[in-house]
Amino acid sequence: MEIYQMSGDSMVSAREIYYFNSLLGEQKVYGVDEINNLIENLNSEKSIPESLIEKKLLDEGEFINENSLELIQNLEEYNKSNSYLTINSLLISLNKENNCIVLNKINNNDFSLKKSLKKIIIVSLMKDYPFLCKNRESSSSRCKADLGYIIVDKIIQKDDNQWFYIKKEKYDKLTYFAIYFEDQDAVFKYDLLTEDLREVNPQDLRVELGKIFELE
Repeated sequence: MEIYQMSGDSMVSAREIYYFNSLLGEQKVYGVDEINNLIENLNSEKSIPESLIEKKLLDEGEFINENSLELIQNLEEYNKSNSYLTINSLLISLNKENNCIVLNKINNNDFSLKKSLKKIIIVSLMKDYPFLCKNRESSSSRCKADLGYIIVDKIIQKDDNQWFYIKKEKYDKLTYFAIYFEDQDAVFKYDLLTEDLREVNPQDLRVELGKIFELE
């Protein structure tokens, strides 16, 4: 999503995230693979401070600067959450207010970490997935379906803007996991927890997104 890839954003790797995380006295970062962190440390020719100095996230002498301070503050807030969303490559930590922290996976091992507003993310979803903006009556038909069928017959041939998945974990418990997709001018929701497939009105999905994001 373009809103999370602003010019000037510093990309950080898994091991760099864990470096800053250690300064906070934390051990784990939701959604950032600890194995990647270990592999990176083994394979990298540069030390973490050297890499961060090159990215202007540390000053010479390994001192924290304005750029790294913002990243550390965002990381601290990201870690404090008990409620996380995954939307394709986005990892989002929610809090009781209307802002949130977005950890964006740029590729397998590069991330950006930015503060945003829940409403902005929802608006960005509607921009990136135009089927969410529609308003049409649905048949309310419902059936059981296998995930393999959904992926092979409904998802794999679609453009990126015709589908996305959203997962929510709260207090380490999976509470929501669904795929939204457009098919022949209709919009569908597939619930991975119940294996229910049903046609839905996009307007209802927008309301549902507000609840998932815990909008106040």
